[in-house]
Amino acid sequence: MATTEKEFFSVQGKFADADGQRRFIPASPPYYRQCCSKMPLDKQFTVKFTSKVGSRSSNQLKYYWVLLGLISDYNGNTPEELHDFVMRAKFGTKTITLGKISQEVRRSMSESARMPTSDCVELITFVLDICRDLEINIPSMEELGYISNDKPYH
Repeated sequence: MATTEKEFFSVQGKFADADGQRRFIPASPPYYRQCCSKMPLDKQFTVKFTSKVGSRSSNQLKYYWVLLGLISDYNGNTPEELHDFVMRAKFGTKTITLGKISQEVRRSMSESARMPTSDCVELITFVLDICRDLEINIPSMEELGYISNDKPYH
């Protein structure tokens, strides 16, 4: 028998210590109680807890590619080759097998901005360290116009 999921309601909240117990506290208890009161009885349900994770900005991506361009000018590799190298060096690889063919692949940093902000900050820091080790003059994100002096890039 095939099954599909039907979402009845969503509620936001946080976990907190209440009377020595870890409990989920809805942001709006009245809304939560109202939704629960409409739920069918004697039925099995699945509870999913999700959390929003900030993703890298377009300015972080642009700055990252500027840094790769600087390294490219220094050593002659293309920025795309350096991107592949850096992603493998920083985040490693995994093997994908399709039938009889196995291939090492690396993590992606796509245009869809799915990379968490914290990972992108780690990646930029990693590339900045490479630039410093190679004694490459690094313009700041502010100098390039990607951020203001008031707002941090992460």
